[in-house]
Amino acid sequence: MQNFEKFGLLKRDDGVWSFTEEVRSKLDDTGFKKIYLDSVLKYLGCFYPAFEKAKASSEFEFILSLLRVRGLQDAGWDPYETTLQMIPAMMSLHEKVETYEAERHLQLWLYGHIVEASEPYEILMNMVRVARGLRFKTHCFPPKKNGAPQSPGDKIRQIRHESVPLDLTAIVTPLEEVWNRELRNAIFHSDYSFSGKEVRTTRPLAIYSNEQIMTYVNKALAYHDALEKIYRINIASYQEPKLIDVHPGFARRAGEKAWVMVRENYGVIGLRDSLEHHDEAKELIPWKIGRFSLEEFKIHLSDKTVFFPASKESSK
Repeated sequence: MQNFEKFGLLKRDDGVWSFTEEVRSKLDDTGFKKIYLDSVLKYLGCFYPAFEKAKASSEFEFILSLLRVRGLQDAGWDPYETTLQMIPAMMSLHEKVETYEAERHLQLWLYGHIVEASEPYEILMNMVRVARGLRFKTHCFPPKKNGAPQSPGDKIRQIRHESVPLDLTAIVTPLEEVWNRELRNAIFHSDYSFSGKEVRTTRPLAIYSNEQIMTYVNKALAYHDALEKIYRINIASYQEPKLIDVHPGFARRAGEKAWVMVRENYGVIGLRDSLEHHDEAKELIPWKIGRFSLEEFKIHLSDKTVFFPASKESSK
């Protein structure tokens, strides 16, 4: 069950989002901050239906899309977790800078990091895929034939294409409102300068007003924060272990079930078999998939634990 209020949010049956009264009373909606707040609520409405439909289509593949497991990794190999930690840290630094130029540089770098971050595009594409009845894919956007990574623009176009059959195209609205290829290139190639509050780029030649830059930056932050909230809400929706159907494409036998593994005060951390015994001859082999703390990871496959105490360790 979703607990939106835990995250300071309310959702009406018609899909309209709002902040709880407690949160709203503390918010500053003056100036450009209103763009950010309005965009967060709008983008929550754009993202949520795809998550909802993915879960209804295949809860097993939905959870795999939340876990984002692509192989065996130890701690420190999850760029998305780094991004989730970095953005608030940079925003805190932003509040402390003493010059306009330093503030503007930080704003542009934050914008560039947010639009380039790969994992959000993977999460959104996988939610659309699973909603359509397809399976979680470890890499939705492989490099081009020349080895170059796909651009955010390429990814956005592909997500839109995949979202059409289920009328989920609203999922790309935040991406399309935020993405500006020329501005992104100018930022990362240092092809920009300041004149008063204008940002001027040299390749291509362009002038962005303070209002344009602040709109891009605030909408980018809103996109990042709205997706993080939807992501966290869905992880936290699992507060107790439960048995679910294994996707037929993963199952070794008809009617196979899996346990949803849960960490206290966090939510889902993994999936594991529901076997009562181990029989290799019949392919009844224990398995588990998840992002675990070091202590959780050490638990042997034969251990049937599916509920874990709250952990302060880094996830694996």
